[in-house]
Amino acid sequence: MRACATPLRSARSTAAPLRGRSEAAVAAFVPAGKQDEILMLLRLDRALLELFAVHGRNITAYRTAKAKYGLS
Repeated sequence: MRACATPLRSARSTAAPLRGRSEAAVAAFVPAGKQDEILMLLRLDRALLELFAVHGRNITAYRTAKAKYGLS
């Protein structure tokens, strides 16, 4: 067997950037009182974490584009 050229990343190191990206979506979709609870639940459900991360990236890109073109 041949050794892997790149080391495998741990689940924790893979999920950490996803949690960061998901914060924008949580802030946009979840009421203020429930945000901490949802962020803790995202650690348990990888599919939900990835869904919120995608939404978070889209929200960030949308806000960046609006600012770039001077839209309100």
